[in-house]
Amino acid sequence: MMDRRPKGFIALITMLLLSLFLLESVLTASALSIQTRSHILSLELKLESKALALSCLNKAILELISSNVYAGNENLTIENDSCTIKTVKTENGKKIVESEGVIKNIVTRLHTELDPGTLTIIQSYEIANF
Repeated sequence: MMDRRPKGFIALITMLLLSLFLLESVLTASALSIQTRSHILSLELKLESKALALSCLNKAILELISSNVYAGNENLTIENDSCTIKTVKTENGKKIVESEGVIKNIVTRLHTELDPGTLTIIQSYEIANF
């Protein structure tokens, strides 16, 4: 009797399964690449917003050198971005400066304590909200 099964069926199924596996691998790798790129961009924007907040802090220190009664509440524009000196106040014998840098909805808020006599930074840290 003649065998009526088509020849190459196993090879065809094997090739289909290998193709699906390779396609899935390529799609996963490209998705990971896009996600990694997004994280790198977010990190870069975060570093830039922190630099802006530090710029406002430096401006506040310069203003305090000129006038010890400087109170803040000032917006600065640096190129196309902005930062804000929220408040400058005296608390527990320290000058407190709160500054904020914003780039494309990425925000860095710094709370900085200064020595009132020398205006050197005692400590500075990021906070969620003022």
